[in-house]
Amino acid sequence: MPLPLELTEAEEMFLERLWCLKEIEKNTRRSLIGTHDCHLREKFFEGFQQKGLVAVKEDRVDFTDKGFPYARDVIRRRRLTEVLLHNVLELNLNVVETSACKIEHLINEEVTDSICTFLGHPVQCPHGKPIPRGGCCQQKKGSLKPLIEPLRNLPVGKKARVVFITSEDTGVLQRLTSLGLYPGVVVSLRQHNPTVILRVGETDIAIDSSFVDRIYCRPAKE
Repeated sequence: MPLPLELTEAEEMFLERLWCLKEIEKNTRRSLIGTHDCHLREKFFEGFQQKGLVAVKEDRVDFTDKGFPYARDVIRRRRLTEVLLHNVLELNLNVVETSACKIEHLINEEVTDSICTFLGHPVQCPHGKPIPRGGCCQQKKGSLKPLIEPLRNLPVGKKARVVFITSEDTGVLQRLTSLGLYPGVVVSLRQHNPTVILRVGETDIAIDSSFVDRIYCRPAKE
């Protein structure tokens, strides 16, 4: 359910800063305000105090029960976006950090939960920091399987729809396309060993095992 307050991008970044400082136990007022943009941060700090989102005790700044959900959602969006960009799109961490910082402010709860489900409800970002759980994680608590998985994980005899292929080699992509393997097509796995054999339409094809981990699928309705 959407939270009542609409926060600006700068306000969300302020909450994100406090969350990260808490993780390393440096959530003092001095560390939070800092020296760069200190007047703006001081303004945010006072505003959040007035709204009852943060509180101070013996120079330690912490979230109130009211403020915690806002910070949790910002961090969840940020870290899930990092996983998507780094683990799936294979972007380097410098690009990931810059891009995730922009994307996190644009996506809503529904998109965030969709990304989380797509990734299989990951528990850590690429930097090894924990990702807060969401409603979708609780719903799938008994079985946190990814919605999208490498073709290698497909059980023999099961059908799946190809979602994407991760390869920068156009030759590989052209080869797979010529075999009828491209996003959107439904395949079924005939055997894993000694050669990977797929059924595409009415045709059985053998593919190089090195391609199997680069083809991602989601279960198809029988």
